[in-house]
Amino acid sequence: MNIGISRESRPLLPAALALVLLGASLVYLTWRNLESQRALIDNHIRLSAKGTLRGIQTSLTRAIMRARPDSPEAARALVGDYFKEMTSIHEVALLALYDETGRNIVFSSPQGVPAFDLPPDIVERLETDGEWFVTQAYADQKLLLYFTQAHPDLEPDARGPFFPLPPPFPPGMPPFPGPPPMPGSSLFPAKPTLPNLPSFQAPSMPPPPFFAFPGHFIPRPRPFILLGLNLEDYEGPYFDVRRAAILQAGYVLAVAAFSLVLVVAATRRREQGRRLTQLESFHSRLLDHMPDGLVTLDATGRITAFNPAAQELLAQMTGRASGDIMGAAWADIVESAQPGQPPLSTGPSDDAWRLLEHGGLSLELRGVPVGPAPETGPQNTPEKLILLRDRTRIRRLERDLAEATKLAAIGRLAAGVAHEIRNPLSSLRGFAQFFASKLKGREPEETYALTMVHEADRLNRVVADLLFLSRPRQLSPEPVDLPTFARDLAQILRFDIEHKHAAISTDFSVATIVADLDALKQALINLILNSLAALPETGGTITLESAAPAPGRVTLTVADNGCGIEPEDLQKVLEPFHTTKKHGSGLGLAIVHKIMRDHGGSLSISSAPGQGTRVELTFPDDAEPGAQNLEQTNA
Repeated sequence: MNIGISRESRPLLPAALALVLLGASLVYLTWRNLESQRALIDNHIRLSAKGTLRGIQTSLTRAIMRARPDSPEAARALVGDYFKEMTSIHEVALLALYDETGRNIVFSSPQGVPAFDLPPDIVERLETDGEWFVTQAYADQKLLLYFTQAHPDLEPDARGPFFPLPPPFPPGMPPFPGPPPMPGSSLFPAKPTLPNLPSFQAPSMPPPPFFAFPGHFIPRPRPFILLGLNLEDYEGPYFDVRRAAILQAGYVLAVAAFSLVLVVAATRRREQGRRLTQLESFHSRLLDHMPDGLVTLDATGRITAFNPAAQELLAQMTGRASGDIMGAAWADIVESAQPGQPPLSTGPSDDAWRLLEHGGLSLELRGVPVGPAPETGPQNTPEKLILLRDRTRIRRLERDLAEATKLAAIGRLAAGVAHEIRNPLSSLRGFAQFFASKLKGREPEETYALTMVHEADRLNRVVADLLFLSRPRQLSPEPVDLPTFARDLAQILRFDIEHKHAAISTDFSVATIVADLDALKQALINLILNSLAALPETGGTITLESAAPAPGRVTLTVADNGCGIEPEDLQKVLEPFHTTKKHGSGLGLAIVHKIMRDHGGSLSISSAPGQGTRVELTFPDDAEPGAQNLEQTNA
């Protein structure tokens, strides 16, 4: 039974999409930020490498100029010592010097990286681009290798003593002649001849550019120098920034996800609260409007709750108000309604319906445990629900059906034998009347003959009553004026009333009733004759009353102050052939009951020994019972 609208998935989709978009945007922005930081750090590292190598070359050039090594080996040892001193710094991890062919000359690395020569492709790139950066891992360290051409002061002719100094001019070519002399004097004063300095010392005058004297000056290639820069100090801040950015993005995503979870949980809780409210309202309306009664008992068997239907049924059964029912023991209520009957057990095995009848009310009871199966002992008795069903109308219909079935059997018997009985009965009555006339004045023959006539008439009435019970009858309801109807009845039964010295009184609160006139007259005659038979010899009174106990219902009552009916006979008065009179047939009240069923009404008899009898006939005020009651009679 679904009483709510499932909306739980509706807020989840936009919230999930929002979280995905937020996460994607945050990841993209973080990635772009890290890329920018990486580019800035790479640019800073390259600038640092260039500046560091430039400073190293400048310091090395000055050191060579001060030391003035006299041989290539001395110069190589000087450069090697300087490289070792530089690589002792944590930032500088590798220094190497290569000739123009890429052959290693000096190599220094405290991490034990073996010396290597430059491949031809790297030499070609360096000759073309002048520098080259590459990142390489050595000895669990990440290094930036910066290759570039060496400083001009380290070249031959100012490169140092590492290379053999080829002649600046091709063989057979005269040396550079210099400027022509000026007449009478020199353009430059005479200078002493320079000593034979090492080849790394710069000449007093730089050589002329090679393009000034094509074919006379050959440019010499420059060596290459390599710097290995330790990236730990440079990339450490970047990794910290990256870690912080990732943590920040993760924190933002976690906060967003947590917020989403809170929003979804709050939305779901609100939805569940709304559905719970609807469910409670539905259950409340269901319990308030269900036709069956529902009573809740606690572990001690006392009433803790009941719905309006149960309140009405218990009030009719016990006569208690709702305040007296709440908290009362269920066993006391059952005992007061039907003494001697055990109450419903509070165990889980009592799952059968049980009938309880009291004061014309028929109830079916059933106990349903609502807790787990209890252990033995009164303290472990679970709570229980008591279901109450009003079966009064159904029981009445069952009794009517049983009675109709019995009357139908009697009717079939009467219809079968009526013809066979009436014809001989007419002959017997005719001969009895003949003998009565012939034997008039002769006793006891005349008395016997008259008795035969009276008994034949009585038997004929019994057969007629049986045929009336067995034959369906189409009624024609019409408004009947009760005062006029009562006067007609008194006139019809005038001799019987005078014979009993009785009186008939009327009290009609409702002056008109809708009924079939002939059927109503037959029913009232039978009831009045029964009342006359129960009245005392003097002082007997029969009262005809009418009232409207409920909208659409009119009650016509016949009451007397006769001897009343014994309780054991009261349950059988509507059965055919049951009578307490000496000369009665036992079909009068059965006929009245059939007439009331044909009208769609009901018959109620209340009596006590010595307190008279009260018969109430309840008619529908505006019913048209003809076709419907004909069908009921046939059933």
